[in-house]
Amino acid sequence: MSSTLQTFSADGHVVISFAEAAVPPEVKEGFLSAIKAEWATCQSQMTDAKAAALAHEVDAGWWQRNRSSILARIGDT
Repeated sequence: MSSTLQTFSADGHVVISFAEAAVPPEVKEGFLSAIKAEWATCQSQMTDAKAAALAHEVDAGWWQRNRSSILARIGDT
């Protein structure tokens, strides 16, 4: 089944519409997830510096949790 993706503005909102039967549920969910992720990114107030600091914190925590296991596998402990 072919369907058209319709978009319009009404009452200060943008509406995206397509026939639910036009795509399998997993495709629909993937599409909606992509839109939600893009929206969250657009709404983010995080600066590049804050993002870099968060990435460093996450990386450091990951290394702390996994260091022993990784080094044991390569024979450095």
